[in-house]
Amino acid sequence: MSTVLYPGSFDPFHLGHLDVVEQATALFGDVVVAVMHNPDKPSGVLSTDQRVSLIAASCSHLPNVTVRSFPGLAVDAALSVNVLCIVKGLRTSGDFEVEQQMAHTNFAVSGVRTVYVPCQPRFSFVSSRFIRDIAAHGGDVSSMVPRRSIRCSRISLFPTEQIMSFDDFDDTTDSSYPQPVPVQARLGESEVILRRTIDIVATAPSMPLSSSPRIDRDEVVELLEDALVRLPDEIRQARWMLKERQEFLDKTKREADELLGAARQQAERMVQRTEVVRAAETRARQVIDAAEEETRRLKNETEDFLDQRLGSFEILLDRLSKTVANGRNRLSIGSEPPPSESEEPIEQQDVADFFNQDDL
Repeated sequence: MSTVLYPGSFDPFHLGHLDVVEQATALFGDVVVAVMHNPDKPSGVLSTDQRVSLIAASCSHLPNVTVRSFPGLAVDAALSVNVLCIVKGLRTSGDFEVEQQMAHTNFAVSGVRTVYVPCQPRFSFVSSRFIRDIAAHGGDVSSMVPRRSIRCSRISLFPTEQIMSFDDFDDTTDSSYPQPVPVQARLGESEVILRRTIDIVATAPSMPLSSSPRIDRDEVVELLEDALVRLPDEIRQARWMLKERQEFLDKTKREADELLGAARQQAERMVQRTEVVRAAETRARQVIDAAEEETRRLKNETEDFLDQRLGSFEILLDRLSKTVANGRNRLSIGSEPPPSESEEPIEQQDVADFFNQDDL
């Protein structure tokens, strides 16, 4: 038994990759799964560490499998772990055309050989690129990836969603592969199948001395028939989604109209309140000005009246003082002298007039 290297980007790791790993362990014994990455380029949908963790969990039932990440070329990774053989999986003849050229190049620059392992027919259409596209559009990829990779295969659609811990999954392993799920109405599956058909035709090698491609007619026909079977269900589901979306938009519009109506009513009430407040302020200023003017008038009239009364009282006091002085003089000499020419007798009418306050 020997050790071989299985390199790839594995973004994400799917059941076709797992099939190649299991076949390689049965043929060679020890397998190093090399997650290749370029430090100068973006890491892709999943980071390198995430891919390593997911592959290790997916291959946990294979004790002879080691998962590591390597930068640069696959042949450099092979030489760094003292491996002289690389394993590559083949799905179609188009894969063979591409891998053969790469295998010749690797052997020429490093002496590392390449061994091809054909995948099982039910995984011939599985591709990491298709899985990323399906997951990005909310499709179901559970039939194409290991159970531990299902959640992480949607990370491009939900970038803030955290990857679940491996303890959240059932650790019971199944030695057999899951069978293909029954045909269901999954939006986007027909498009994936048609794109796979186009890829098969586009990458098919040409016939000798002709531009006609050499393709597997049965495979293409099977893919097209499968797409036609799925298409009506997907159209119905698409119509249902559009109807649901329209109902949501209508509901949102009604709620927005209600909010706008309430806002307009509130604004009108605020305007009315503002006008009432302004009118009250104006009336209050008018009342205050009239009260101040009336106060000033009453003050002036009171002052004038008091000045008049005080003058009369002063004259009365002066006369009273003279009368008292004359009375004392008459009492002191024992006889009543004739009144002085300058003395003005105080009349009872003068006193009554002073104390008459009715005109106040």
